[in-house]
Amino acid sequence: MLLAAGILGAQLFAPPRVGLADNGDFLKVMDPAGLGYTTDVYEERYWQWTLPNFTIVEPGPFPGEYRTSETLLAKAAVAGSRLLSSSRLFDIRAMGIVHSVLFLAFLGLLGVAVADLGLGARLLALGLSVFCFTDVGYVAPFNSFYSQTASLLFLLLTLATAAIAIRRGKLDGWLLLAYFGFAALFVCSKPQESIQGPLLALLGLRLSGVRGRGAWRRLAGVAAASLCAISFWYYAVIPRRTISEVGLYHTVFMELLPASREPGRDLSDLGLDPGLARFSGVTAYEKNTPLADPAFRAAFFARIGYGGVLRFYLARPGRFMQRLRLAGQRAFQLRPGNLANFDRQSGFPPGTLSRRFDAWSAVRARLGGAGGLLWVVLLLAFNGVAAFRLLPRTERGRLVRDVLAIVSLMAAVEFLVCSLADYLGDVSRHLYVLQAMCDLLLIADLVWLAQIVGGGASRVASSPSSE
Repeated sequence: MLLAAGILGAQLFAPPRVGLADNGDFLKVMDPAGLGYTTDVYEERYWQWTLPNFTIVEPGPFPGEYRTSETLLAKAAVAGSRLLSSSRLFDIRAMGIVHSVLFLAFLGLLGVAVADLGLGARLLALGLSVFCFTDVGYVAPFNSFYSQTASLLFLLLTLATAAIAIRRGKLDGWLLLAYFGFAALFVCSKPQESIQGPLLALLGLRLSGVRGRGAWRRLAGVAAASLCAISFWYYAVIPRRTISEVGLYHTVFMELLPASREPGRDLSDLGLDPGLARFSGVTAYEKNTPLADPAFRAAFFARIGYGGVLRFYLARPGRFMQRLRLAGQRAFQLRPGNLANFDRQSGFPPGTLSRRFDAWSAVRARLGGAGGLLWVVLLLAFNGVAAFRLLPRTERGRLVRDVLAIVSLMAAVEFLVCSLADYLGDVSRHLYVLQAMCDLLLIADLVWLAQIVGGGASRVASSPSSE
């Protein structure tokens, strides 16, 4: 934890501090948190520079049109800033502090979870976690208002509590409340995470059903049902015009049509006007976007949905695999290359990316260039084989099996949803949580293999501590 705190401090708080430039999404969190910009200059606000300071203003309606648990973290940071200073300026490092505290809490919980392992395995589990998750690709968004940061941190905390439950052989007491609390904050972090609620509810039920007392099992049932209800509610209140409709528009006009040899024919097959091919490559945010035309909106969204797009691709397996391969490459690009890491006062040119603490993201980028989809499939396939064929047939082994299986399924769902539901040019940010899931699975695999090498297969099969 001290090592991680030092690495976080070197990146987030010591000059030149890193962050992630705003692409226009910050205001969704800033407005209900009571924050405003300090400049009206477009080039200073977006893309090319990070902003070190914001103004504290009267907050908008809470939780705002765009609901995310990141807003809760921003409000906590604003409250702390106002408590410590009377200035109307908000330093973005306050967000870095809140995010860093949650990350260090994850490491603390992970340390508890692996306490039964041998010294080498403990050092490997914690060392790899620090190495991977303090990479600048993961850390730069800590100094930002992107809701993906809440997704990452609450996922890590959820799975760390699940790991402690495996060690204890049960999920009850404070651990049960923490698990379902973190899971709820995770599924409410971004619209794409709402689909993971039922899987996490299933995992919570599985962990609470072993050696648990009746009252806690009943409470787990209530908590699991509540988590599912929260997931469905959160999906239902997603602002369609600003989130899902933009994603569907981009799927057609930024991915499907630009990759098509016959855009007009593809539009006809989708039940749309072939003349709309003239908007191929036009984003939802450009001045000439057809999304601003009510007539276009009424005709387009009445005739097509994500189901229609999926059927279109399934009927064309070659194009379907082409899109998945491209998404697989982007899934290994931990860092969005179009968002700067430094503010204007740093002295760096506009758009500069930090090269400190980027070893893991550099390795990931090379893996993506070497066939990212293949690596994703191999990792998930290996965990499937390990879960159902290689783990010892003990109570704890079965718990590990089920956690690996569910996290692998969550990763597959995350990949497919992000690959098919939006513009792949920005998919590396949308796959931020998938990248974390894959890294967690990889760390678990390496620690497990180290236990086999260090303790022998027979010891692994017989000793609870080796699982």
